[in-house]
Amino acid sequence: MNRAKPATVVLGFGWSSTRRRPKACGSTRSPSALPVPGHQDTWVDYSADRAPLPFIGGEQDHIMPPAVNKSKAEHYHKSPAPTEYFEFAGRDHWTWVAPGWEAVANHALEWGLAHASTDRLWLLSS
Repeated sequence: MNRAKPATVVLGFGWSSTRRRPKACGSTRSPSALPVPGHQDTWVDYSADRAPLPFIGGEQDHIMPPAVNKSKAEHYHKSPAPTEYFEFAGRDHWTWVAPGWEAVANHALEWGLAHASTDRLWLLSS
């Protein structure tokens, strides 16, 4: 029995999945898996004004690694709103539910209160 070999499909953001080749054609890529250049229907305007945004990560996080969190914080730093990245040593992805979560929550609360302002309430109105 001749079985199709698995093909690796790169999804455009560093993710990949292994799947069987389609029987009807020899293509190893699905059109939906290819990156599309240019402006998309859904995109983020990183320079837009918004609420303060803290990025909180764990040093040992392998689901959302610190490098990814730092990169996102750098993108959002283009906004006039406060944006900061905080990394907690020895913590993993489950920072909010692991023992000692109170210290992380207190840090987030203190940061939020320090960056709260009433001069930006217009952001809340629609």
